Amino acid sequence: MLNNKVALVTGSAKRTGKAIVEALAENGAEVIIHYNRSELEARQVVEAICAKGGKATALQAELSDVSQVNKLIFNVLEKCGKLDILVNNVGNYLVKDIDKISPEEWDEQIKTTVSTTFYTCQAALPHMVKQKFGRIINMADSGADHISPWPEATPYMVGKTGVLILSKSLAAHYAKYNITVNCISPGILDNSIWKPQLQGIPAGRYAEYSDVTNAVLFLLKDESTYITGANIKVSGGWCI
Repeated sequence: MLNNKVALVTGSAKRTGKAIVEALAENGAEVIIHYNRSELEARQVVEAICAKGGKATALQAELSDVSQVNKLIFNVLEKCGKLDILVNNVGNYLVKDIDKISPEEWDEQIKTTVSTTFYTCQAALPHMVKQKFGRIINMADSGADHISPWPEATPYMVGKTGVLILSKSLAAHYAKYNITVNCISPGILDNSIWKPQLQGIPAGRYAEYSDVTNAVLFLLKDESTYITGANIKVSGGWCI
């Protein structure tokens, strides 16, 4: 499905990002595994994909630094000649009471959610405009569209709500260039840092990585080209 496509997935050395980049590679894409500090894990993902006949490269960058983001996109273009798919998966999660959050922690949460997403999109979009093709998927959160209190995860939810607004704005502006920008909002995975009791999830189970990757692949299908500015919740009814 993704033959001859080049895909960059941020934060893809571990967990959800790793599952996404592996799914893209399995469907024929040449993939870039981005990492910040997880070099060993990123190299292992590259080796596993290449062992199956896929094409993969690992590139390092601190995405809260605009100069490093620009260098990352430059390196992708230098190596692959183009960038067709960008999946923004980076986003640190802090569980802490709002009255105990330091200014530094607040800034870090905003930077690793909406700011990094903005920086990578801003760096990649001129090249997508030039080739008149681009698919951007930004990872939000199943509660990001609820204007409700999150006293133990306030800066994270502020950032993820910002990701939704950013994605819709980019979708409206870039649709004329054959570029789609959508969000996927996962719910609670089995290895999530914080988990409610199963009885609180209508589907009666936590999400699996395949639930998320299936949504990613759906948005990348040729039949999905008219979908932009959407937010797909992958939450089993949680936070709807």
